[in-house]
Amino acid sequence: MDRRSQSPTPRSHSRILAQSEVTLRIPSGRPGCNLDLIASFRSLDVSAGGVQVGVDRPLRLDALLRMNITVPALNETFRLVGRVVWCHLNTVRQPAWLVGLELMQSSESDLDRWQDSLKNV
Repeated sequence: MDRRSQSPTPRSHSRILAQSEVTLRIPSGRPGCNLDLIASFRSLDVSAGGVQVGVDRPLRLDALLRMNITVPALNETFRLVGRVVWCHLNTVRQPAWLVGLELMQSSESDLDRWQDSLKNV
């Protein structure tokens, strides 16, 4: 079965329904091309361990993406790294694709600050 069509797995963190601005760095995926696409989207919900984002194109499963997330309720921007764990077509409305990103620890990441900040929301 194509994992793009699978439903999201059960969540281990509580979700906060918050529309935040998410700027993703999407690797081109073309051999020999080191240029990343930088695009802004809206999150549908966030948690300490992940983000659900509506995007305009399918994203490759297991791709590691660098992102900035601006949460209006916190008035802060966080640098995070996420792994695409699911991607499926949104047949109900725009955006065309829904993507689940599992947040990963990285030396380039504000993950600890992100998780601490969400405790107060």
